Amino acid sequence: MRRGPAAEQQLQAAKSLVRREVLRQVIAPLRAIATRMVLYYVPRTKGFTRPWISVRNAVAGLRESGAIVGEEIDDVLWYHLPRVKRDKLDEARQRNVPVYAAWIKSLGRGGAHAEELWRAAFRGAGWIVPVKQPLVPCPDPAKSTHKKDHEIDVFASLPAQYSVACEVRNGIGEGWVGPDVVRDFKLT
Repeated sequence: MRRGPAAEQQLQAAKSLVRREVLRQVIAPLRAIATRMVLYYVPRTKGFTRPWISVRNAVAGLRESGAIVGEEIDDVLWYHLPRVKRDKLDEARQRNVPVYAAWIKSLGRGGAHAEELWRAAFRGAGWIVPVKQPLVPCPDPAKSTHKKDHEIDVFASLPAQYSVACEVRNGIGEGWVGPDVVRDFKLT
């Protein structure tokens, strides 16, 4: 697939930023790299039209070229520079891995709390919110590697007017970005 000049510029800028971030953290998983990139670097670098994709493409390109190295730790792929000293890498592993594990663990608890807040807000505004979250069938179960039914995090309706289904972003590959961070940029 050929990229246009703007997309190629974004990819090169993202590669430079990703490499700088990996150097700063010594070793980091994609989720932490992507989150930090979108929160701290990309908003200051105008012209990124799809920051999450740009970061993921940059990490894949850097890994393919050998500019960063992937290493699996506790079923998560972590990245570091190829020539980092072993003692520095070991020290960073001891520091970063437990912090990441605690962060990932908190996403589930925070997401469950956020779901309750959304349901309470809808109820408070007069919407009907079922006690149990409804399940909907997977639109393409043949291609899925997950459950055949999906749980709707928050479902609410105003009879004969509107029904809404909300997804609370709380999984390992989800996370969130505060709206105040991106309000001045058209980030997708």
